Amino acid sequence: MDIVDAQVHANVLGTEATLAIMDALGIQGVVFDEYLTTADDGTQHPGYRLPIGAFRSVGPNAEAAALRHPDRFAFLMRVDPLDPGIEGWIETLAAAPGFKALRTLIFTPTDGVVFEDGGHNRLLKAARAHNLPVFVTSPGRVSHLAQYAERFPDIQFVIDHCGAAFDKHRGEATIDDAVALACYPNVAYKWAHAPSLLSTAPYPFPDLEPKLRRAVDAFGPERVMWASDYTMTRRRANWGAGQGSTISFRFFVEELSISEASGVVVVSCTALGKLPKGKVARSHLKFSGAPAERHELTKRVLEIVARGVIGRLAELERIRRGER
Repeated sequence: MDIVDAQVHANVLGTEATLAIMDALGIQGVVFDEYLTTADDGTQHPGYRLPIGAFRSVGPNAEAAALRHPDRFAFLMRVDPLDPGIEGWIETLAAAPGFKALRTLIFTPTDGVVFEDGGHNRLLKAARAHNLPVFVTSPGRVSHLAQYAERFPDIQFVIDHCGAAFDKHRGEATIDDAVALACYPNVAYKWAHAPSLLSTAPYPFPDLEPKLRRAVDAFGPERVMWASDYTMTRRRANWGAGQGSTISFRFFVEELSISEASGVVVVSCTALGKLPKGKVARSHLKFSGAPAERHELTKRVLEIVARGVIGRLAELERIRRGER
């Protein structure tokens, strides 16, 4: 069975690093959602402001990845419903190899008014013209998707990030509004960020199982997808020995080599971690890039290898403590 990760900001780590992680974990494909940062005015880059004030996102790295690795990457594009050239922009996107979907995000009060008042109709008409699915991120406003599901029954909608509100304390958000939309056959569900939004338990988050089962029972397995959103969740999810727990270990870099040939830099690293009672974990990674990226490539390889060692040591420690 092929495993597809439905959302990764792969530009953060780089395409080659993402491929290395995918290969290590057995992930066949990724939906590349290019995102770098959110500016003070709320715009999500990369992209640029249009003359009338709308914001147009771009995804040069995502498009390049889909062109270079068509069997591993597809990409989507974030779109502004107020873009005056939305029809032409979506027509251009739809022609790009590997382009699969649109995404709209409703975060600010202004976004909410547009969404609730039917302001996404132009965007959706353009999506329908090219048979494109639409991912919808609308924390706290998921129920308002119903009007669009009814108005555009031939568009495949996807509820982002479990349909949970972002402004609740951890574990207080619910999937109630999302599950209520399962009655629409053109609405699907994306299981992402569940540990930080829906769980109050430590890894492996046992309190999430009944919520996931509820979502799968409501939508059916054919309308539920999984997304790691790894570049975001890695900064705040607890994958350690347990909430509030610590482990002691020694860490060694056994091998680090950097070579260059034919204009390509290859960075290879093997690291080892050892628990006080002798258990050992080893991680190895090798990938390549442009010579100008030598420093950044080395940094990424070391980070990924270190995380691999620490994650395995934490698993060994949980087993020793009888927590798994």
